[in-house]
Amino acid sequence: MPPTRQPGSLEEIPDRIREALKHRGINQSELARRINVRAGTISTLLSGESAPSVETLTAVCQALKVYPSYIMLGLEPKYFDDSSTALAPVEPPPPQQRPAHGIDQWLSEHPEIEEDERAWLRAIPWPVAHVRQPDLVYLTVLSVYRQAREARPRTPVAGPAVARSRP
Repeated sequence: MPPTRQPGSLEEIPDRIREALKHRGINQSELARRINVRAGTISTLLSGESAPSVETLTAVCQALKVYPSYIMLGLEPKYFDDSSTALAPVEPPPPQQRPAHGIDQWLSEHPEIEEDERAWLRAIPWPVAHVRQPDLVYLTVLSVYRQAREARPRTPVAGPAVARSRP
């Protein structure tokens, strides 16, 4: 009997990327152009001949505006729209209300993660809050946040108006 694929297996990554391409109306060549790789790289990835690198997978998720947890594991939600990267401030819940597993467990192991990044990761609607996702999922989501934060136009902060007297 041939082996069966387990839900969320790595073998399903090409299928989910093809689905995201179709959903976004983008062909392989356009995706390759957007993430700055050769078209053959995308073809090889979609054929399942090679597993994507972390950098390639991150770029694919960003270009297709798809959650890495969906591409990697098949977990919902699938897609985010432009408004989800508007990066509105997110207040984390009080510490006593946070469970000590899932995203919080991962964050406790990564003290270098900044507070705004922690708040962003905690605001993600993880499908099962008490289950810890693979490091690659968290790192890819964090990468999407960081790229969106860097791309966000900076709004100059106006200081108080100072009245100047003329001689």
